[in-house]
Amino acid sequence: MASVRTDSIPAAKPGTAQQSADDRPAVWAAELGKSYGPTVAVADLDLRVAVGETVALLGPNGAGKTTTIGLLLGLLNPGHGQVQIYGRPPSQAVARGLVGAMLQDAGLMPGVRVGELLAMVRGLYPQPLPFDDLVGLADLGSLLGRRADRLSGGQAQRVRFAAAIAGDPLLLVLDEPTAAMDVQARRNFWRQIRGFAAGDAPCCSPPTTCTRPMTPWTGWW
Repeated sequence: MASVRTDSIPAAKPGTAQQSADDRPAVWAAELGKSYGPTVAVADLDLRVAVGETVALLGPNGAGKTTTIGLLLGLLNPGHGQVQIYGRPPSQAVARGLVGAMLQDAGLMPGVRVGELLAMVRGLYPQPLPFDDLVGLADLGSLLGRRADRLSGGQAQRVRFAAAIAGDPLLLVLDEPTAAMDVQARRNFWRQIRGFAAGDAPCCSPPTTCTRPMTPWTGWW
């Protein structure tokens, strides 16, 4: 289900004239590192994820998976090395709506109903998924009138998933998305993921980085 590539970074950086469009990656990192005091969380990570490729970050607790995701999303500054998302710094890619993320510790706004929350999140993006499509993909039709802070763990995860895909992102990052879900809820969640993948956005088991094929290099600048 997953394909991981940690091969050598090409000589030409993403987005340069020397690199053909077919070789431009969605995610590119070279010698990426992050430490917290004397503790090394990520050490010299080289990573290249092609457009349309699915990658799973696997490892025991403390292996640096969540830190790596933070670096890819621009939530953390690397101690050394470089990272680009679609040829841009992560913060720029996120600001342009190219990236959707479902983080392990993300909270939901209290006192707001699910339908209101989804409408608000969609309003943050220039070309969001249609509301009905979003609700259907995340299977939230019966929850739109419920308060977001009064959901079960599995229901809340479905709302977080909907928020992650609301902007119709090219890159989807999932950090432990089935946490707090029972077995049936997990199966339903992966069915929903496959539904989103049917729109050419393949995904796999958590924690996950998923890329969505673009029309030929639209938005590279």
